Amino acid sequence: MDVFRGEFGEGSFQSRFTDTLLKSKGNWRVVARHYSRLPPERTAIKLDPKVYDAYSGQYELAPGFFLNITRAGDRLITQATGQPQYELLPESEIAFFIKDISALFVFMRNEQGEVSQLITIQDGRIISAKKTK
Repeated sequence: MDVFRGEFGEGSFQSRFTDTLLKSKGNWRVVARHYSRLPPERTAIKLDPKVYDAYSGQYELAPGFFLNITRAGDRLITQATGQPQYELLPESEIAFFIKDISALFVFMRNEQGEVSQLITIQDGRIISAKKTK
């Protein structure tokens, strides 16, 4: 397995290549290759925990499948229906991530300034979740 670090434009990225080799008639041959882009390294910033109050609530990702966001002291916690809890770490005032998981959570406000939806970005999928409570 090899890791490639590269730059494109003003950004940088890391990719992982995994080759499967087979020895046939004394020679090694590549029989399969897998490529995947590694998630970017994210850094948590310090936020006033009062900011988390506006994000607390229930967001519907799919019919009957909810993401519950709660403030626990100075931490923001997320738990999807039937899943374990994770801490959301702030990358900016509106964007959060989970350590060791390639996912980004962005809180969106409506014209009145109220948090009305959450956008999740994971594995190339973008899902908009409306705040229901």
